[in-house]
Amino acid sequence: MMMTAAGTIAPAKGLGLGAGVAGLQAIATAKRLGAVVSAFDVAPG
Repeated sequence: MMMTAAGTIAPAKGLGLGAGVAGLQAIATAKRLGAVVSAFDVAPG
C-alpha cells in the first residue's frame, strides 16, 4: 500500500509471460516501482 496526501493506493498487479533476459528486466523494473508481479515461462528452471 502506498500512502498519499489523498489516501491509500493499492499496488498495481502485473503478469510477466516469458522470463527471458528482457522479461526478467521488465519484472525487476515493475517490482522496483511497487507492483506485485507474477512470472510464467514455458521452460522449467
